Amino acid sequence: PELVGTFTVLLVENIQPDAPLHDRLVARQQAAVGIVADAIRRGQLSGRYRSDLDPAAKAAEILAFVNGMETAWLLDPSIPQAEVFKGYAEALARDFAPQPRSTT
Repeated sequence: PELVGTFTVLLVENIQPDAPLHDRLVARQQAAVGIVADAIRRGQLSGRYRSDLDPAAKAAEILAFVNGMETAWLLDPSIPQAEVFKGYAEALARDFAPQPRSTT
C-alpha cells in the first residue's frame, strides 16, 4: 500500500503541466499504453484477438481500470481485489475473443 500510495500522491501532485514531474509521468503513462497496445496488436495479428478493437483505446481502458482499482483499494482495503480483477479479466477475454465467421 505504501508504494501504491506514494505513486498516487506523486501522480496527483504532478497533474498540472508546469509541475516538476508532469512530463516524466505523462511519458510513463504513454509508454505503458504503448506496451499494452503492442501486446494487443500482436494478439490481433496472431488471430487470438478481434481485429476490430482499437489497441490504443483498449490499452488506455485497461490501465485506467488498474489505476482506478489501486485508488479504490487505498481508500477501502476490504475491496475483494482478486474477485474484481478476475471479473474484469473475464470480461476482457470475452471482449477480445474473435467473432465467429459467418458461413452465409
